[in-house]
Amino acid sequence: MNKIITLRNLLSLIFCISIFANAKANTIALPLDAPVATEATDITFHSFTAHWNEVAGADNYIIEISTSSDFSTILPGWNDWLIWGTSQEVHNLTGTTTYYYRVVAVSGNTFSAYSNIIEVTTGCGPFIYAADNIDEYCGVTTIGDLPLSLNDYHWYLSETGGEPLTAETVIPSGIIYYTNYYDNCESPRQPYLAQITIADTPVIEDNEVAVCHSGTVDDITPEGSGYKWYADAASGTALAGGTALANGTLYVSRVAGNCESERVAIMVEIANPAVPQGEQQQTFITGEALSDVEVTANDALVWYADEALTTELPATTALTDNTTYYAINQDGSCMSEPLAVTVSQLAGINEFGMQGVRAYPNPVNDIYTITYTEPISTLSVYNMLGQPLATSQNGTASVQVNMAPYAQGTYFIKLTSGVKAATLKVVKQ
Repeated sequence: MNKIITLRNLLSLIFCISIFANAKANTIALPLDAPVATEATDITFHSFTAHWNEVAGADNYIIEISTSSDFSTILPGWNDWLIWGTSQEVHNLTGTTTYYYRVVAVSGNTFSAYSNIIEVTTGCGPFIYAADNIDEYCGVTTIGDLPLSLNDYHWYLSETGGEPLTAETVIPSGIIYYTNYYDNCESPRQPYLAQITIADTPVIEDNEVAVCHSGTVDDITPEGSGYKWYADAASGTALAGGTALANGTLYVSRVAGNCESERVAIMVEIANPAVPQGEQQQTFITGEALSDVEVTANDALVWYADEALTTELPATTALTDNTTYYAINQDGSCMSEPLAVTVSQLAGINEFGMQGVRAYPNPVNDIYTITYTEPISTLSVYNMLGQPLATSQNGTASVQVNMAPYAQGTYFIKLTSGVKAATLKVVKQ
């Protein structure tokens, strides 16, 4: 059966549609409750998270952030941003600053009243720590030597407690602690390992060394390790081991780890004492000692009984016939090569002693006068080798010997008077 829409039915349908449309257009929105804001969490120096309760019928929320409690100024961007959910991270803030926030619930074009106001103070910061919390320092180190400025950082000896250290405080080797100080706020303490290495300054007695004849830097290096020698007080590279020494000044330092001490000036003296000078065959008379042997040295003359120089003899040692003695020239701890001197007692008649013999001058240039209380029978002149140079017969108590023809040196003059005899020693200039 076909349905026929009559005019009456059509008018009735149009009326119903009109009534429905008018009813929808004039619907009255129900009011939204104001949210309840709760305390912020996750507070840092530049952010915090705001919270509020859920409002029935709300689709979104708007949060307002201000630095004043009356919200006379609003942080840009926070009052026109629709938020889904009941929390929001608020960022890009300033440390140690008080902020205020409040929330509005939104449903379509309907807005609730403002929530209560929550006050939030951001934390200290931003804190900046050292990139590397370990460093090696050479020598005595104070807080002022450390890399972080005392204007921005505080230093402590312990993890908790205690007062900040002053710039003059000498720090120990080991762990100390520092904090970042910012906007009257102080960060948690951070450990810092300060490795303090002290390279001991070399100590050489009197800052001078004497080397016999020749040597290298290895010969003058003190016991121990880590020494370096330089030719310059402050610059230049270290001398290689085996570098030959010369008279002058060298500079020595000592290394410990990566640290090197200051250089110390050391005066180097190469001692090269010359061999003593003198005849190797000499004669002596009764009663003479080593001090009477004609040997000279530039420095200190020292006598030994053996060629190995193991038995030193005092200069007062009485001479023994046909004996070899060894003389060295000693300069500090350095000794020259030895000079071997063999001495022989001057041959002749036995000496009974001629008391009262006078002879002058000594040393002599030309005339050497000898007087005695009795007539002098004979007179003979000998050189240091005991070789006779002249002999004369006399019968007077006073004799003059002409020494002018003889070369400079030491001579012996033997006298006899009857059965008495004497030997004189004279130096010709």
